[in-house]
Amino acid sequence: MNTASKTIHLLRHAAKDFSPQSDFLTPLTRKGQEQAAKLGMMLKESAIKPDLILCSPSLRTRQTRDELLKAAEFDHSFASEENYHIYEGRYSDIFNQIQKLPQSANSVLLIGHNPQIPQLISFLASDASVQSHFGGYVGIEPCTLTSIDICAENWQDIQPNENMVMSVLKP
Repeated sequence: MNTASKTIHLLRHAAKDFSPQSDFLTPLTRKGQEQAAKLGMMLKESAIKPDLILCSPSLRTRQTRDELLKAAEFDHSFASEENYHIYEGRYSDIFNQIQKLPQSANSVLLIGHNPQIPQLISFLASDASVQSHFGGYVGIEPCTLTSIDICAENWQDIQPNENMVMSVLKP
């Protein structure tokens, strides 16, 4: 029986435009906006209620967050922070940021990028859990939300490959 009290929800941003502008300023496409809104409606119907949202500061991740939140209509308060490590860092840098999360946050939504989000899922989740939900290889489409039950009471105590993927939501 799992006694974990922490959950992290890892979201790859929605479909982005492939315009020649800077990567940081790349916006969502109309399809991406619709994906994020649909995922937000799915969250509204689910038990997922983040205490904290960590978001890459890139335009497309902020747009994903904003569309998702508008549709989810959360009826509780939460904090939302932008974190450059999610945009610029490797999955190990993001893991280090997760270990520094406030203990008051039991449910965290992290909105980031490919390949860091799939790499982080592979790093955090047990092999059996990855096999069960992804067939062994974590390749996720834009706007895919993976919820992982953390097998530790404190964020700083998270161990790799010991946590369970609870669900994978795709709009």
